[in-house]
Amino acid sequence: MPDPSPDTPSEQDHTDLNKENTTMDNTPNTISIDGTDYVRADSVIGKDFSSSPVRIVVLQRGWVVVGYYAEDGDKVTVEQAKIIRRWGTTKGLGELATGPVSESVLDPAGMVETHRLGVVLTIACDADAWKAHL
Repeated sequence: MPDPSPDTPSEQDHTDLNKENTTMDNTPNTISIDGTDYVRADSVIGKDFSSSPVRIVVLQRGWVVVGYYAEDGDKVTVEQAKIIRRWGTTKGLGELATGPVSESVLDPAGMVETHRLGVVLTIACDADAWKAHL
């Protein structure tokens, strides 16, 4: 069997790199690629968004999402977002601030990110009323 080239890491190199980031069953918890660390999805315990406000966010092009809202500079993030496909209201979008109505249709969207200029408006929501739906 030919020796690995200098640019090809050996199996021993992989073992050494992952030794300190493994569980008892030798499964890696993290991996680093080009300086970015990635973690196993099943090793992440659910994030706590309790300190983030719940907001309905109307975006450009008519997208309407609801979720845990955060701003970081020019970036707006809505975590555990749901697309509000059908409002189901009789009094307009603002009626959903106290939670979805029985006719509302929500589609999972995960994490939605946009530039702050992509936000048309936000509506502050009752976090307790939305908690079971996010």
